Amino acid sequence: MKTIEKLVKVLIIDDAYDTREIMSLILQKKGFDVQAVGNSMDALAIAARNKPDIIIYNITSSETDAFETGRRIREVPEARDTPIIFLSACHDLSGNLYELSGARILFVEKPCSIRYLIKQANKLIAFSRKSPPATE
Repeated sequence: MKTIEKLVKVLIIDDAYDTREIMSLILQKKGFDVQAVGNSMDALAIAARNKPDIIIYNITSSETDAFETGRRIREVPEARDTPIIFLSACHDLSGNLYELSGARILFVEKPCSIRYLIKQANKLIAFSRKSPPATE
């Protein structure tokens, strides 16, 4: 009997439609279950409903303050411990790892390779022990 592996659920938050679509397609091909939204209100609703294993958030999203959205995500019981990767063009934040209410937050500098992004996502997911990693 073959066991069915749970796909890693990824929530992408980015106000740029093209970026969301490209990232979604690539991550889906790599074995992730992806949902992508363009604003924080949709992100909060999906985080509560779908319990993502990891959130990838473009920090330069113009709609709202990404850090405030991160804090609000921590108030959603279903996403309280979900790791977040903030994508940022800011060199000062790149590679820094923080904790916010017990969950890990990683800053990754843009542009970055999808391979690197998947590697970092898998590390954070493994640390949170929410689900097995997807393939690189």
